Amino acid sequence: MRDKTTLAIEEFVNDFSNYSGSVIKHSRATLSRIMRAAENWGRVQANPIRELELPKGKPVKQANVLTPEELIKAMMGLEQP
Repeated sequence: MRDKTTLAIEEFVNDFSNYSGSVIKHSRATLSRIMRAAENWGRVQANPIRELELPKGKPVKQANVLTPEELIKAMMGLEQP
Protein backbone atom coordinates (compact mmCIF):
# COMPACT_ATOMS: atom_id res chain seq x y z
CA MET A 1 0.00 0.00 0.00
CA ARG A 2 2.80 2.41 0.86
CA ASP A 3 4.06 2.61 -2.73
CA LYS A 4 0.67 3.62 -4.15
CA THR A 5 1.28 7.23 -5.10
CA THR A 6 -1.33 9.54 -6.55
CA LEU A 7 0.39 9.29 -9.93
CA ALA A 8 0.33 5.48 -9.92
CA ILE A 9 -3.35 5.46 -8.99
CA GLU A 10 -4.11 8.14 -11.61
CA GLU A 11 -2.50 5.95 -14.28
CA PHE A 12 -4.66 3.05 -13.12
CA VAL A 13 -7.86 5.15 -13.16
CA ASN A 14 -7.04 6.53 -16.62
CA ASP A 15 -7.54 3.00 -17.93
CA PHE A 16 -11.24 3.57 -17.15
CA SER A 17 -11.54 6.59 -19.48
CA ASN A 18 -13.73 4.55 -21.86
CA TYR A 19 -16.36 4.23 -19.15
CA SER A 20 -18.96 6.81 -18.17
CA GLY A 21 -18.08 9.60 -15.78
CA SER A 22 -20.36 8.10 -13.14
CA VAL A 23 -18.52 4.75 -13.24
CA ILE A 24 -15.22 6.60 -12.85
CA LYS A 25 -16.54 8.61 -9.89
CA HIS A 26 -17.89 5.47 -8.21
CA SER A 27 -14.53 3.76 -8.72
CA ARG A 28 -12.80 6.75 -7.15
CA ALA A 29 -15.15 6.66 -4.17
CA THR A 30 -14.43 2.97 -3.64
CA LEU A 31 -10.66 3.47 -3.92
CA SER A 32 -10.87 6.44 -1.56
CA ARG A 33 -12.68 4.38 1.06
CA ILE A 34 -10.08 1.61 0.80
CA MET A 35 -7.22 4.08 1.15
CA ARG A 36 -8.96 5.87 4.04
CA ALA A 37 -9.10 2.55 5.87
CA ALA A 38 -5.41 1.97 5.10
CA GLU A 39 -4.70 5.45 6.47
CA ASN A 40 -6.67 4.70 9.65
CA TRP A 41 -4.76 1.45 10.09
CA GLY A 42 -1.41 3.21 9.65
CA ARG A 43 -0.60 1.46 6.36
CA VAL A 44 -0.25 4.78 4.48
CA GLN A 45 0.61 8.27 5.72
CA ALA A 46 -2.07 10.02 3.68
CA ASN A 47 -4.88 9.06 1.32
CA PRO A 48 -3.45 9.60 -2.21
CA ILE A 49 -6.94 9.54 -3.72
CA ARG A 50 -7.65 13.03 -2.33
CA GLU A 51 -5.44 14.60 -4.99
CA LEU A 52 -6.60 12.34 -7.81
CA GLU A 53 -7.47 13.96 -11.15
CA LEU A 54 -10.14 11.96 -12.94
CA PRO A 55 -10.50 11.52 -16.70
CA LYS A 56 -13.75 12.89 -18.11
CA GLY A 57 -15.09 9.55 -19.28
CA LYS A 58 -17.80 9.06 -21.82
CA PRO A 59 -21.10 10.89 -21.50
CA VAL A 60 -23.91 8.81 -20.08
CA LYS A 61 -26.47 7.76 -22.67
CA GLN A 62 -30.02 8.81 -21.93
CA ALA A 63 -32.25 5.77 -21.48
CA ASN A 64 -35.32 5.47 -23.66
CA VAL A 65 -38.34 5.78 -21.40
CA LEU A 66 -41.95 5.19 -22.38
CA THR A 67 -44.45 7.93 -21.73
CA PRO A 68 -47.43 6.92 -19.55
CA GLU A 69 -49.59 6.79 -22.69
CA GLU A 70 -47.11 4.52 -24.49
CA LEU A 71 -46.90 2.25 -21.44
CA ILE A 72 -50.69 1.93 -21.22
CA LYS A 73 -50.89 1.18 -24.94
CA ALA A 74 -48.23 -1.52 -24.63
CA MET A 75 -49.92 -3.04 -21.59
CA MET A 76 -53.31 -3.12 -23.31
CA GLY A 77 -51.83 -5.36 -26.00
CA LEU A 78 -50.74 -7.99 -23.49
CA GLU A 79 -52.73 -11.13 -22.90
CA GLN A 80 -53.89 -12.01 -19.40
CA PRO A 81 -52.01 -14.93 -17.83
